Formats: sequence, structure tokens, C-alpha cells
Amino acid sequence: MQSLVIRLCCNEDGATMIEYALMLSLITLACIAAVNYLQGSLSNSFNHSANSI
Repeated sequence: MQSLVIRLCCNEDGATMIEYALMLSLITLACIAAVNYLQGSLSNSFNHSANSI
């Protein structure tokens, strides 16, 4: 029983998975914020390109 408790306390697989999930969510939020921030200028650029074609 004691070795089971020690093994569970030292296992960091779950913590690593949570860290990766947090990093992925922060990157996703940053991408969404960047798209929302640049939405107007990107729309104008695409419209200008479409009109040129």
C-alpha cells in the first residue's frame, strides 16, 4: 500500500498533460485575439485583392 501511495505521488504524467492543455488553450486564445484585432485590416486587404483580380 505504501509503495502505491509513493508511486502515485511521484507520477507526473497527469501534470504534464494539464500543462500541455493549458499551453494549447493560451495559444488558441492568443490566435483568436489576434484574428479579432486584425479582422478589419485583413478584410480590407482581401477585398482590395479581390477587386484587383
